[in-house]
Formats: sequence, C-alpha cells, structure tokens
Amino acid sequence: MINKDIYQALQQLIPNEKIKVDEPLKRYTYTKTGGNADFYITPTKNEEVQAVVKY
Repeated sequence: MINKDIYQALQQLIPNEKIKVDEPLKRYTYTKTGGNADFYITPTKNEEVQAVVKY
C-alpha cells in the first residue's frame, strides 16, 4: 500500500516525473532480481538529492 502523504510530500520536493511508484527493482540490477520499491526516485540535481535525504 502506497502512503499518499509521503507521495504528496515527495512531489513538493522534486518533479513528479522523477518519482516512480511500485517500481520493479529488477530493471536496475545486474542480476535482474529485486522486489518492487514503494517509491523509486531519480533526482538529477544535488538540491533534489539533499531535499529527499533530508525528508
């Protein structure tokens, strides 16, 4: 279950297109294994990384 409050807070920090919900991690690993991430975030600026980590 996705926490809508967290999703809305993340949308305030970084652009929506950089947030993926329920993203399969197998797309990003060498061995093609992994479950789904509640939120997969791809920040492109240092400020975005700082904002997400601080949150």
